[in-house]
Amino acid sequence: MPGIFTSVQGLILSTAEHPSRYQSLDGLRAVSIFLVLLAHSKGSVGAVWAKYLVGLDLGNLGVRFFFVISGFLITSLLLNELRQSGTVSIRKFYVRRFFRIFPAFYFFLAVLLLLAIASLIVLPIHTILRSALYVADYPILDSSTPTAYQSWFTVHTWSLSVEEQFYLIWPLLLLKLRPRGAIKATIACIVLQPFLRLAVFKFLPSYRESLPEAFELVSDALATGCLLALVRATCHSWPPYPRLLRSKLTIPILALSCYAVYRVKASHEQIWLLAGVPLANFAIALIIDHCITAENSYTRFLNLNWIASIGVLSYSLYLWQEVFLVQGRWTSQPWHWFPLSWLFSFAAAWCSYRLVEKPFLRLRESLFSRRAQSANQPSFRPRHLARTSFAASQAGSRLAVEVIRKAYLESRIRSLNSSNGS
Repeated sequence: MPGIFTSVQGLILSTAEHPSRYQSLDGLRAVSIFLVLLAHSKGSVGAVWAKYLVGLDLGNLGVRFFFVISGFLITSLLLNELRQSGTVSIRKFYVRRFFRIFPAFYFFLAVLLLLAIASLIVLPIHTILRSALYVADYPILDSSTPTAYQSWFTVHTWSLSVEEQFYLIWPLLLLKLRPRGAIKATIACIVLQPFLRLAVFKFLPSYRESLPEAFELVSDALATGCLLALVRATCHSWPPYPRLLRSKLTIPILALSCYAVYRVKASHEQIWLLAGVPLANFAIALIIDHCITAENSYTRFLNLNWIASIGVLSYSLYLWQEVFLVQGRWTSQPWHWFPLSWLFSFAAAWCSYRLVEKPFLRLRESLFSRRAQSANQPSFRPRHLARTSFAASQAGSRLAVEVIRKAYLESRIRSLNSSNGS
């Protein structure tokens, strides 16, 4: 595959494939959140189908999908900005992430805090603080603490902590290394991280709890998505790749690969940590590339309006499902039973999206559109005003001289005609 370390122009596909217009991404988000919902419903009253999912860590698979999608999309957006302007506005990136992530997240935490104050749920203060500070992906190593890790209601925020740490690091790294260096950095992460996971498993047993969650042990999923964005154009320029990618067998083969890898996870953890995780990440990356490239029954399904709508709702749904889905914890509350648990999860997510997430997204867009308009308007600084006035005075002087010259010539012609007539 020639020319993998190319300039940024070679790393971006045509403007027709701007990241904001990639097909199927919302549908893939819907698949991801559906896997999480299935995993968190196992053992719930009414979820009789859950017995067929024993041994499959669908929650991990769903979050892994989210990670690879996030790495791919964020890198695509940054590369597109780099191609258009030659740089990346770090401030603009962080402001956009602020409006996208923080409002819905801190609203969710505020509701949990109110429920805890009202004694409706048990929520140790350290769990809310760790979630609020985006460090929930690191365990409390003091096992003598009764709540040594996380409350169930906030345990899922570990993945949001990983994402936020990625947002803090990656744009700066990409701007510093530029695309060529970023490719090398992502490859290094993907190659070295499996050995780091295995070393932690073997030599740091007290830290094993963090194996599925700590940033430095799971960020190769994000790096795989980043690498896909960085080399996608080069891969598509190699004729065999798009032919294989568009094959109708691609999705079944990759899906079976993920299934086999997750079966290995259940019985051979060290093999999973060393080889299974990278294989799952690359299978997901290829699924993403297939779904945003090909036109077939899979992509038509992913782009159905109701499927894409679930994908749009996936962030709020990921936040709120934890309140209603209890994953095997017996409860007498009917809103924890299937299917009511799903209905309440969707209702809470819809309210959060409509009342919190969407208004802040509109505010973000209006702020950026106003800034763009003000940047396009002419500036009337004193220096510019003086230049404009001077230019206007010069034009006025030239016009006055021309008028006087024409009047003089006309008077001369009249005088000559009168003298000739006499």
